[in-house]
Amino acid sequence: MSTTYQLAISVNQADSYLNTGLDLVTGFAIDAAAAAGITDVADLIAVQCCDPRAFSADRPIDILQLPAGPFVQVRKAVGPLSPDAFMGGIVENPPFTGFGTTAGGGVTTDLLWIEPTRLTAGAHLWRFFPGTSEPELLGVYHGIAWGWETVKTGKFTACIPSQFIGPIVTREWGALPAEVELDEQSGEPVALTMVAPSAPTAEEGFQELPTGLWGKRIAYHTDLNIYEHQDVGRYKHAPVRIIRAVRDESGKILAHAMSMILDTPFAAALGFKRIAQGSNAILIPFDEIDEKASREARPKTWDVSQRPAATLKAARERNNTDPQALVADILAMLTNVAPSGWESLRLHIQIVGQMAHFAAMATVPGENGENGEDTGQAVTLKLLPTSVLHYMSQIKKISYEEEVGAPYVFTLEFKPDGQANLAANRDMEPRWAKQVPANVWREDLKAFPRTDAHIPEWLNRRLEDRQDSQN
Repeated sequence: MSTTYQLAISVNQADSYLNTGLDLVTGFAIDAAAAAGITDVADLIAVQCCDPRAFSADRPIDILQLPAGPFVQVRKAVGPLSPDAFMGGIVENPPFTGFGTTAGGGVTTDLLWIEPTRLTAGAHLWRFFPGTSEPELLGVYHGIAWGWETVKTGKFTACIPSQFIGPIVTREWGALPAEVELDEQSGEPVALTMVAPSAPTAEEGFQELPTGLWGKRIAYHTDLNIYEHQDVGRYKHAPVRIIRAVRDESGKILAHAMSMILDTPFAAALGFKRIAQGSNAILIPFDEIDEKASREARPKTWDVSQRPAATLKAARERNNTDPQALVADILAMLTNVAPSGWESLRLHIQIVGQMAHFAAMATVPGENGENGEDTGQAVTLKLLPTSVLHYMSQIKKISYEEEVGAPYVFTLEFKPDGQANLAANRDMEPRWAKQVPANVWREDLKAFPRTDAHIPEWLNRRLEDRQDSQN
């Protein structure tokens, strides 16, 4: 039997589903089967790893149950240091821990993250109330043609599906959002439904639906070209994926773009807004997205009955004990935020306790000098993904040596071919030493003890900062 995913949905999102026909979803999820007996609101908040600022045990909670589908992609929700992490893992506010599990109502289960996806037909929206075990069924999603049915009124509401999320099918005259109907027994495709906002003039057979869309259902055949069209690019050097086009009040078409680095503090610093836990997006003009590229995603198999809940896995298991592997992780993350065509990357970072200070720079091709050589141009990287700090802290931990302690400063230099150089400083006074309070120096020394012979004079001064100790 295929997986059904369960997500906690904000009141505004539930309203958008039922009243506008919204058909997109992303964020933290669990296997619904694991939480089948949980009806208490507080327990649901816990097991869904909900943000306590958005949900409360004394208010109803809306729960979306989403059937698995060939185009629904899911990974384990783990932090940067997890062996299962890829592309930096997920960095999110508490109660997210990064360990990959969640607990509530006596249940411990895997915490998952669903990539932005179109809803699958058969999705149910439930509302659970404090003090009662009986939830209310608010709506049922019947697919792209009929959209959401509000149970109380029987009204159907559908939106124009995004061309950037979910399957589309190409016809001789263009491409249309599509939905593949699977046989209940075999799991193989049997029919295809296409929708358009108005009656297509180049193809007959479309009928106007009560939702205002025009739809056509045909028998499936293997010559149909069905895929998910994905547009990616960069915004302020950070990788993004377009999830839909939105018209603003002036009539201008904007891109609703989601950060492909699942790092809420990093995304917030770039101006993104959190649309779900682990998912941050921004509305920007299309021309502000650089290095646009398109790719086509096709399912390896239509039958999802035997597919695991987590459909995506890292190409390799991460290793937190190998400095070279950690350096490779850092290079991968820096490459994601560095200017394209960079010729060298340099990261100078100071780590003391839980405080980090850094300077990062990329060299890109510049104007030719007097002898025709490329002089190069330095570009400062003002922001780093949080995962880089996690990986550097781990390098510090495994660099610790008894008696001599751990380094305070690291310098990494990279070349495009993957060559890397790592240098560490244990003894010289760091560049940003004055910006670290004495209590933090003391905490760091407690975590990474040194003998007196290996405590330099400058460090003794920092440890005995009287002004700091009095504050």
